[in-house]
Amino acid sequence: MIIKSPKDNSLYKWTSHVKGKMIFYRLSESKILRTIRNYIRKQSGLAPDTVCYMARNDKPKRKEEVWVMTKINSTKSGKMIIISAWLYPGISQPGSEIPVPVDILEEILKEFV
Repeated sequence: MIIKSPKDNSLYKWTSHVKGKMIFYRLSESKILRTIRNYIRKQSGLAPDTVCYMARNDKPKRKEEVWVMTKINSTKSGKMIIISAWLYPGISQPGSEIPVPVDILEEILKEFV
């Protein structure tokens, strides 16, 4: 499966971090945008001024969630910056801490905080 690298437009800005995670987790641009538009759960993110969106991505033999972390740019452009995306195997509990893999957490905190 070949994943096209997403391009910035008038609504969204894609970081290099999310582009790498898209390849790692085999997530497409449309899957990430669908998660942002049609989320099941929305929580505050790990980094300051970020929001995480979650959508179910269940398969017949496994349950999983797609998580997307974004930041709304406060400049004139008002673009939503898509920081990271990952798959969580299983079902997370609503209201609990966001299930972020350790490697993604370290990269986000180092790069965006």
